[in-house]
Amino acid sequence: MGFRVKKSFNFGPFRLNLSKTGAGFSFGLPGWRFTKMANGRNRNTFSIPGTGISYVSESKMKKNSVNDNHVVHSDPAPSKLWRSVWIVLLIVVIIATMH
Repeated sequence: MGFRVKKSFNFGPFRLNLSKTGAGFSFGLPGWRFTKMANGRNRNTFSIPGTGISYVSESKMKKNSVNDNHVVHSDPAPSKLWRSVWIVLLIVVIIATMH
């Protein structure tokens, strides 16, 4: 196990995250948050506020075949993004109909 260091600063819907690996930021509204991590990857988090239920979609690191450097492909496929949105909306409708 190792030590972890992290500090966050909130500015309304914006958050600045500092860690030993670098700086990242996030922006969000209740139910959705976009994060640009210190390693350059992107993360979308969809949640149902107050329930602890969430779905996370994260960009993957892919190797560049030309010079073997890591290249970040930060744009998730539109179909994956919409699938995430539909999953969260479906869960919201199910929970809303239960009350």
